[in-house]
Amino acid sequence: MIWHKGGQTTVSKEVLDARLRDIIRRDRWIIAGNHLHALGRSLTARGTVFLLELPVHVCLSGARTSIGKRREDLPWADPEFDDAFQRWITRFPTAQLPQTYHPVEPYRNTGHIVIFKTRKEADARLSGLRNRPHQPESPSISLS
Repeated sequence: MIWHKGGQTTVSKEVLDARLRDIIRRDRWIIAGNHLHALGRSLTARGTVFLLELPVHVCLSGARTSIGKRREDLPWADPEFDDAFQRWITRFPTAQLPQTYHPVEPYRNTGHIVIFKTRKEADARLSGLRNRPHQPESPSISLS
């Protein structure tokens, strides 16, 4: 919701960056989405990156099921699964994923990068977090 505006438009990169900086300054935060340019700042802020590296068919299925439904991350409901978005998802493993791994590589063995290959893995981790007594947590950024 920090990137999208009404009318299926987005804010400028400068506005998005300012909003991300404001969020990262907080004690606790979660940023969900593919905000690659925020990774370096979030990791230096001692955050944890949860990377969802799901198979393309799972991502396509998830996108299809969200058509026509309101989501927490969009101020509108997509009326159709357009070809451009489908191509973006299909090409993600070769076009975007290498760019995603580049900024996190120095942090891979620090415990600040958690990579999920299945929704079941992610659900199990989230379930474990929900069942723990409340304690301060590291900020997080989730990329999908």
